[in-house]
Amino acid sequence: MSWSIPTRAQSSPKPQFAVASIKQRTDGGSASACCLGAGGRLNVKNQRVSNIIGFAWTMKYYQLVGGPSWLESDRFDIEATAEGSPSQDEMKQMLQSLLEERFHLKVHQETRQLPAYTLTLAKGGSKMQAFKEGDCIKYDPSTPASPSTPIRPRDFCGFNVLTQGRWNASGITMQQVTSALADITNRPVIDNTELSGLFNIHTEYPEDELSPDSAAHRSSP
Repeated sequence: MSWSIPTRAQSSPKPQFAVASIKQRTDGGSASACCLGAGGRLNVKNQRVSNIIGFAWTMKYYQLVGGPSWLESDRFDIEATAEGSPSQDEMKQMLQSLLEERFHLKVHQETRQLPAYTLTLAKGGSKMQAFKEGDCIKYDPSTPASPSTPIRPRDFCGFNVLTQGRWNASGITMQQVTSALADITNRPVIDNTELSGLFNIHTEYPEDELSPDSAAHRSSP
């Protein structure tokens, strides 16, 4: 099937952050975080440049082709602040501007033939656990947690554990499931289940079961 990097025609210059700082990590720490917070703030901690590019241009890892080897090896912290209350799309465009300026990054679009997976229902139908209201807490970065009632990360809706070999998620759609599968398998995944609504997923599997090969999965921080 054909797959291409999503790009948008720009009729005017991309917006830019008011203040931005980029620092290369040299401590070798494993903890990482990304990306957008409240009030026009961007906070990236210990991320590969390839991951940051994927976030800025809303692309999967398999859509990123070419570039120097340090896109995979070097990690950076980025702190930036925008004026006003920009949307998420505007914040991503600001991040694009920042990467283009500081890393002299150039992105172009091309179409390639890639293998893909299709997600279908097994015989007997769906056994997915349906989400019920109250199963998780919707994350709101503008609302600080109460010290008297601390919230654990696993209490939030969405993927709170997504690693090779383990999934733990609450209140997610099939679109989110296929997107996560694409990250793990490093291939496009097409949803043909016709399932709608929200689901909870808690599963473990052999680490190499969903990956074409051990080197293909490079999207984890």
